[in-house]
Amino acid sequence: MSTETQKPKKKGGRKLSDSEIPVLRCPNFQKTYSTRVLVTRTEYDFRALFANEKMSSDSGEEIFIGESLAILTPLAAKELNGQLSELLKGWEKEHGPIKRRSSESIYSEQSLSP
Repeated sequence: MSTETQKPKKKGGRKLSDSEIPVLRCPNFQKTYSTRVLVTRTEYDFRALFANEKMSSDSGEEIFIGESLAILTPLAAKELNGQLSELLKGWEKEHGPIKRRSSESIYSEQSLSP
């Protein structure tokens, strides 16, 4: 294989930009919609639990219903952080600041849900 930088291949008759990466979805590919993400770390990786619902137990304790868990290597977590930061800057430039939710609510102030 040549050590030259390979030029982006064409996709659907158009040239891919340097930032586009072709991705194939495997047969068991899944999408998860989330209104809340709870992030933790271990000594080896970072974990993001995606949740939508919040319930109260009989004792009044709030319990989140987890939909899925993403486990990221430190490098993947750092890449995600950088990409999300850039995307959030663009979003807020177009739509205005994203308001933080109160600690008591799973919904943000901008959420369409009650």
